[in-house]
Amino acid sequence: MISVIIPCFNAEEFLKETLDSILSQQEEIEDIIVVDDGSTDQSASIVKSYNDSRIIYLHQPNKGVSVARNRGLTQAKGEFVVFFDADDKMTPDFLKERKKILIDNPDVDFCCGPVNVFPLQQKISFGIAENVSEVLLTYQPQYSSCPSNYLIRKSVLIEHQLFFNESLSSTADRFFLIQLAGKSKGKLIQNAPLLYRVTPNSMSGKLSKTLVKDNENYLLELIKNKLIPTSLEKTFLFRIQYILGLGFIRTGSYIKGMKYAMKAFSNDPKNFLNEII
Repeated sequence: MISVIIPCFNAEEFLKETLDSILSQQEEIEDIIVVDDGSTDQSASIVKSYNDSRIIYLHQPNKGVSVARNRGLTQAKGEFVVFFDADDKMTPDFLKERKKILIDNPDVDFCCGPVNVFPLQQKISFGIAENVSEVLLTYQPQYSSCPSNYLIRKSVLIEHQLFFNESLSSTADRFFLIQLAGKSKGKLIQNAPLLYRVTPNSMSGKLSKTLVKDNENYLLELIKNKLIPTSLEKTFLFRIQYILGLGFIRTGSYIKGMKYAMKAFSNDPKNFLNEII
């Protein structure tokens, strides 16, 4: 049985599409836990309009997406869990194909597949099942870390106390996957894609001081938890420092931006100049 955990904040525009795509799955669902993170729109009314005992509505003051996901996990009763965003959609065999992998391969603890971006563009990428740290820390663009794509064996999360880092928001998925892959084995399938919604208002698509600060916190949390492999340290530090330098400068924090830019240059002068050019 599967638990679907949906963090929700002012998602009224797309929430019904998301719930309908989940309820249309042919696979057995134990519960669909919607954690309303302080919405001020009609999200609650939409959830409560469904006459389905599997849908559980939880409300909390606005504390962030990571807190909402973690609360949902503590309530989940299924053997497998998926942390599904409130604006994404499942294709018809999304759960069936992922669950089959986990049932047939007891040594595999998480499964992911292709990601189709909609509606702005038809970009196709893939979830990350192998070499997770390398892919994420070198920012390989053909891969997606969106949590909606991953069906996970709940026992591995409980055994290793793997929760979303509550000090992070848009980077929490990357941090979570690095931790998960360090404790378990994943597998990639080639079918049953996630429909990943990207709009002009998507959190990860808008440059802001909050987004840049979150990336800085991501760097600090990786260092604090010793999650940067020595073999990737130089490459990752250059990339994240370059991103932070550019981000802080573009959002008006010029001194901080220049400090990170200088660190990036010191780490890899050649790549720095290539990026500038």
